[in-house]
Amino acid sequence: MKKILLLFVTGAMLSLPSAAQNLLINGKDGSTTDLNLENLRKITFSKGNMKASYSDGTYSEYALSTIGKLAFETGTGLNSIEIMDGHLAYSSQNGTAFVTDSKGSNLTVYNISGKVVLQKQISTDAESVDLSGLQDGFYLLRLNGITVKIRK
Repeated sequence: MKKILLLFVTGAMLSLPSAAQNLLINGKDGSTTDLNLENLRKITFSKGNMKASYSDGTYSEYALSTIGKLAFETGTGLNSIEIMDGHLAYSSQNGTAFVTDSKGSNLTVYNISGKVVLQKQISTDAESVDLSGLQDGFYLLRLNGITVKIRK
């Protein structure tokens, strides 16, 4: 679940122009780790871990359960990804929600007054939902009985 979401998001990140110098991994415990993108060869996921492999043969591993947010140190068009739960992530830079493992579910977006401003039936196992048309402010995203707050 979370592994597929991170794979989907990481694929999007690695396909962007390489203007960024570091990928920041913000842990749920408040820690921050920098990954140098210049020497990064690939990122893989296995057994609940994210593994960053470098061109010199070294690697770093991070438990998926400890990752709270991935962000670029400098702009690339996809500034940050916040992992909300195992099925939902949000990029504040481009206003996109990423949904995985939720085919057939409905994503509902509420404004701060509780009014439904967007409903989307998820039709694939890995789908992005454009929220950029919404006005700036706070919203609640509800998917599979989980509700999270975002700031757009």
